[in-house]
Amino acid sequence: MKYQGSKRATGPPSSRGRSGPREDPMETFDMVNRHTEKLIRQAGKRAGKKPRKPSREEQIRGSVRRHRIRHKKNYILYYLLLLFLLLTVGTVLSLTVLFRIEHIQVEGAGALPVQEIIAASGIKKEDNLFRINTRRAETSILNQFITIDGVTLSRKLPSTVVITVEPSQLMAVSVYSGQYFSVSKGSRVISVSNERPEEPGIPLVIGCDYSDAELGDYLKDFDMEKNKLEILETVLEGIAEVELEDIGYIDLTDVAFIKLYYQDRLELKMGGLTDFAYELGRVRQLIEANVPGDAVGVIDATLHNGAYYYRDTGQITLPEERQDAQPPLAGIGHDLPGDERAAASEE
Repeated sequence: MKYQGSKRATGPPSSRGRSGPREDPMETFDMVNRHTEKLIRQAGKRAGKKPRKPSREEQIRGSVRRHRIRHKKNYILYYLLLLFLLLTVGTVLSLTVLFRIEHIQVEGAGALPVQEIIAASGIKKEDNLFRINTRRAETSILNQFITIDGVTLSRKLPSTVVITVEPSQLMAVSVYSGQYFSVSKGSRVISVSNERPEEPGIPLVIGCDYSDAELGDYLKDFDMEKNKLEILETVLEGIAEVELEDIGYIDLTDVAFIKLYYQDRLELKMGGLTDFAYELGRVRQLIEANVPGDAVGVIDATLHNGAYYYRDTGQITLPEERQDAQPPLAGIGHDLPGDERAAASEE
């Protein structure tokens, strides 16, 4: 038997035989396009699809949630109405039935008549604690009691009114146009007289204009440039600070050359208010160290250069004796060194 061998394929791979029919590239491209169009149509259908109808359980839960929200709003409104009603009832009861005044206390009156102060306030027991007009009561007390500088009314629950008064304390007596005005530390005119009051330790003030003031007025309510209230307070504070007693007169006729009169025998020329307490303290040192106890003269502290001069004059004229005189010109009144007997310089 003759043996035949298999034939080997020759030629390029593209020329080799294939099993089955050969695919057309155009058909493959069309198939891909059709598949893509199908996917696009399906996506469009899904996008335009109606929403799914909620289930029965979801509808019940939504209804319960909306019901709770409505009820919560209703409860808030109910509580607000209840609060308003309670406040209204409480206010009405407070102004009619509750908080009746049972006690009226007066504090700080000292020797002033307590019952008269209560009567002046216009407040009575059984009045309602919150219906009284405290401002009007305070004004009424001040109008009827000239010797009171200030008064404050306060409520003390549940049924007490406290009246706190500040009695007047005399600060100075000022003479103007032949009348003597007693001025309290609260700046109130507590007395007007044609004669000088006998008030030991209280200086007489010269040179203030009280043409606008009347009994019971507060000087701070008027032109303080005329009544020189602030200047007077500064001078008195300086005197108290250095503890220089026995100042009988304060001359504020010219505020640039303030004068004090010590023991009615020494005229202290202080100048203005610059470092007033310090300058007055140095003057006191001069008096204690260099001025005899029976000397009569003038001490000049107006230069404010650390030097203070004393000149023995033998006599001085107190300002009350010349209260109608014209005020001195500014710059006049320095006692410069000359025939002075004692001098003190700042060390």
